[in-house]
Formats: sequence, structure tokens, C-alpha cells
Amino acid sequence: MFAKKILQNIIFPTTGFCIRNVFIPHKTNYSYIKSISTSENLNPKHFIPQDHYDQFIKSFHTIKKDISTFWNLRRTPSFISAHFDDLINYNVLPGKHIRAQVFILASSFNAKDNELDPNQILIFAWILEILQAASVIGDDMTDKATLRRGQTCWHLKESVGSIAINDMILLENLSYFLLTKYHSRSPNYLTIVEMVHDTTLKMCIGQGLDLLAAKSKDFQSFDMEFYKEVVRLKTSHFGFFLPMASALVMRGFSKQESVDWIGNLANELGLLYQIHDDCLDAFGDPKRTGKSLTDISNGKCCWPIVVALEHANFEQRNILLENYGQQNQEQVEIVKYIFAELNVEEKFRNLLTLSKANIEKSVAKIPERTTREMIASAVKAILEKLMNV
Repeated sequence: MFAKKILQNIIFPTTGFCIRNVFIPHKTNYSYIKSISTSENLNPKHFIPQDHYDQFIKSFHTIKKDISTFWNLRRTPSFISAHFDDLINYNVLPGKHIRAQVFILASSFNAKDNELDPNQILIFAWILEILQAASVIGDDMTDKATLRRGQTCWHLKESVGSIAINDMILLENLSYFLLTKYHSRSPNYLTIVEMVHDTTLKMCIGQGLDLLAAKSKDFQSFDMEFYKEVVRLKTSHFGFFLPMASALVMRGFSKQESVDWIGNLANELGLLYQIHDDCLDAFGDPKRTGKSLTDISNGKCCWPIVVALEHANFEQRNILLENYGQQNQEQVEIVKYIFAELNVEEKFRNLLTLSKANIEKSVAKIPERTTREMIASAVKAILEKLMNV
């Protein structure tokens, strides 16, 4: 198995082929680029009720104040506290806040029969966003990205540079500081901490698989089984399982119940989300998506290349293997041209329809009515606003 090879840190030889002469149009016209690369991705609309979102954004001041107090009590020099203040404002506040919104929906925020403290819900939602910000900083550094959310990547700011490595670690640990401050007296505190730890570990392993696979340049070994495992670890668990499962645990359900009820659902949502993101990276416009598009040039094991290799004939496969993972823009365009020949667009559209149906079936299997209704609300919002279905 390719995944086992990567985990054992085996480096694979590259495979070279002669490339045929092909006509590459100056601009490849993918009819669905516009539909999945709109300005809404750059400035996305929230999918929770307006009053809930307003309260969520307003509570950002609370975590900012807590973190500032943390530095002040340690008599941190003003230039250092100013850097950390910029770190939070630049990396945590912007973004789609998907994880926070999923958690808020799943926790039944502001429901009359909800026994959870609204303030605790909002703070934990920001904890998820802080963890996401840490992940984004690391992801941008390893991918050599230049643009994120329409602005320069944090590590490329003149005042930051390699300090971003420490900032990434700091953000992760600040999330535990806030978790202790606001949830340590909760009866499910240790379970929540364990879930967060488990999620960050899985995410790191998934990122490692992703990076090592790209570095190996053994593109012919990229298959759907390996891709799904990377997505499960890197995307599904943190992006969807933790926000939904932590909400259930806080409401008094056991960790095992949360796994049984939403484990498969989270994997399906994470897979669909990652495939959508991969297609944005392969076919999108940085001006519309607000981030650098580097999967092809970096040789990532992403959905378009996996599907293309599955359906390519001998000649197309050789061209893909020769040109994938190269920094030359002409070779990137050759890869995109083969994607077009193989109708990756149509396969993506068909998958969206099938995935939506499977996800809705998984939601219907949740046995507890209130939980099923809350999760259904979150899933419906995700499918409508984020997956363009």
C-alpha cells in the first residue's frame, strides 16, 4: 500500500516518459470554472442565522481581551504583544469560519431547551478557528503559497518570516489556554481535550502523508484509497467530525455515541469538501478564490490527478506523469489540458450529485431526533452554501 510506504518514509524513484507534441490552447475554457470560483469564495456569506453570526463575531473581542491579559500579566514588551495582536487579527478573524458555524449549528445555539452556556459555545467556536489558523499558516509555508484569503500569506510578511513557525505553535497552544479557562469546570472537559488532541494529531499525520506523497514524486502510485485516507485524516476529522462531535459531547452524549452517529457522515462531508477545494485549486482563478493555486505544480495527491490517472489511456498517463509536479507553467497547462480531455468536469459534477444523496442518507440514520435535526440543519447549510449543490 502506498500509504504504508509513505508512513515508513520510503522515498520512491521518479518515473520519466517522453511527451508527445500536443496543441495547448492559450486559455483552456472549463465551463465550470466560473461557477466554482466566484467572488463569494473570497468573501463568503455565513450560513448560520444572522443574529447568531453577529454574536459570534462580537465574541471575538472576548478572546482578544483574554489573550491580551495573558501577555500583560507576564509583562510582555509592547512590541511583542503588538505582534501577537496582529497575529490574531490577521489569521483568526478573516476566513469562512466553517468549523465554527458547523459547531454553533450542531450545539443548537440559543435554543430555548439548550442547557449549554451560550458564551462557552461561542468561545469554543473561536477555539476551532484558532486551530484552523495555525493549520493554515503551516499549510501555506509547506506549499510555498503567496496568497491566502485575498491577502499575503502570514509567513511572507516582512515583519514575520520564519517567526511564523513559532506563531503556528503558539496559536495551537492558545486554543488550549482558552479551553482550560472556559471549560475546565465542565464535566466533559477531559473528553473534549482528548478529542481536540486526537484531532490535531490526525491532522498532522494527514498533512505529513500529503507532503511526503508529493515529495516522493511517485505519482503513478496515487490512487483513490490513499487519497481518501489523507482526506480523512487531514480534512474530515478536524473540519467536520470535531465540530459536530464536540457539540454532542457538550450536550451530554458520549464520545462513542458521537462516533457511531456522525463518524461516517463527517468522512463523507470532508471528502466532498476536499474534492471541491481540489477542483478550485486545479481550475480556479486566484483573484476569485483569494489563495495561491499550487496543487499541480507541487505534485499533490489531489482528486483531479487521481481521477485522471484512473481514466487515462497509456499516452495520456505518460504525459501526466512527465508533467505533473513541475513548477513550469507550461507543464501545468499540459496537465490541465489532459484533465479537460478526460472530462474531469463532468466527473466532478456527477460526484456532487451522488455525494449529496449519500450524505443525506447518513444524516437520516442518526437515531436521536433532536441531534438528527440539528445535524441536518448544519449539513443542509454546508451543501447549499459551500458545495454549490
